[in-house]
Amino acid sequence: MLHRDPTDCTSFYMCDGRTAHKYTCPSNLVFNPNFNVCDWAHNVNCESSTTENLISTQTTSTPSTIIYSRSTSNTNPSQSTTVQTRSTTMPTGGFIPGKKVVCYYPNWAYWRQGIGKYQVRDIDFSLCTHVIYSFAVLSPDYEIVAHDTYLDMAFNWGLGNYRLFDGMRGRYPNTKLMIALGGWDDSQDNKGRYQTMLRSQSYRQKFVNSAVLFLQKYGFDGLDLDYEFPDAGDKVGFASWARELKAALAPYGYELTAAISAGESEIRAGLDIPSLSQSLDAIHIMTYDYHGSWETQADHHAPMSQRSWDTVRNDVKNTVNVLRRMGAPANKLVLGIPTYGKSFTVLGTNGAPPMPSSGGGVVGPITNQVGTLSFMEICLKIKNNAWTLIDDPAGPYAYKGDQWVGFDTAKSTKAKAQYVLDQDLGGAMIWDLPSDDFSNQCGQGPYPLLTAINQVLTYASP
Repeated sequence: MLHRDPTDCTSFYMCDGRTAHKYTCPSNLVFNPNFNVCDWAHNVNCESSTTENLISTQTTSTPSTIIYSRSTSNTNPSQSTTVQTRSTTMPTGGFIPGKKVVCYYPNWAYWRQGIGKYQVRDIDFSLCTHVIYSFAVLSPDYEIVAHDTYLDMAFNWGLGNYRLFDGMRGRYPNTKLMIALGGWDDSQDNKGRYQTMLRSQSYRQKFVNSAVLFLQKYGFDGLDLDYEFPDAGDKVGFASWARELKAALAPYGYELTAAISAGESEIRAGLDIPSLSQSLDAIHIMTYDYHGSWETQADHHAPMSQRSWDTVRNDVKNTVNVLRRMGAPANKLVLGIPTYGKSFTVLGTNGAPPMPSSGGGVVGPITNQVGTLSFMEICLKIKNNAWTLIDDPAGPYAYKGDQWVGFDTAKSTKAKAQYVLDQDLGGAMIWDLPSDDFSNQCGQGPYPLLTAINQVLTYASP
């Protein structure tokens, strides 16, 4: 419980058992007991405060660290909060005009334990032009709804992540804060639901109406469509859905983007690229997961170019070229860069791909997923567990014994960002923020991969 200080409107107490911890709002703000946040003084009637009986007789003073503070944006104050954040590290010159750096924030990282736990306050918004909260889902009524209501919402003692996320715009007014719909799990678990909606104009319109209200209610700047993946039967409906959403969102200034497969067959089968290029503000290409534990060979999952052993073009450059030939403008293509690796249990010891594999690699302590390791997990294995790193230009990898992982280093990430610049693409995006070494566990600095992108797509001040 939070209680306003009866003698000082700028202070409040948080009760913890029988102890009351005192906090002070930032300069020029006072505590608003109606919303349990620090607010502008004109929104609060300090004179009407009545003395509150605190449970504890023991009070401990703490540094001036706020729990919530009101956003400085022009949004409804009662819907916008923020938490204290650390200093920014973006070069002072800012992002190169026309270049996006899109950062996906998967909310489930909140539930991880130890050094992998990741919260809104861990996001360095200064390193991104867009931060996309992932994911909302499609309801049985064909409306957009929160997935983890306890984490996302503030009612019924929820944690209020949406509110905390929206509150960051006061400190980072130039960063777009968006919401993504779908993701792999929702798309696969509810494939039929998505297909039914896409093939019905009335259901699509129901979704469109709900999306406008959802963005308004929770303060997001736009919607990212992450339906994985439209097939041939969805092609017309998906293009219509994007067109109808754009028509509804544009009057409010909301952005509309979509994350799409990097596979050429999926692109050609399910995506009307000329139509989508008209409707979408940006196309986020998931240029990763070309290879994984579903295959019988260990290989890098996001190679930049074709290698000598590739019989099928599964590489970044080919995907971009396919989309360009199909009519996608270069300035709308945002290149996906993974902050995780695909791991394998291999049948050999020389390390060089491709290698025979018996399946996915051993689960890591953070991701807890067979066949996938975060960059943080990988760099710690190299640093502390004597894994061998081969910084191969065709695709970096590391191995020890029968465990092998292909991933991007800061060097290869920087090369991909340079490719974005050289090809005049719309920008780069990462999946995902918490998989980077956000807390500098490995000594390369916080967010080494995201920082590598920034080093290319930002310019220094004069």
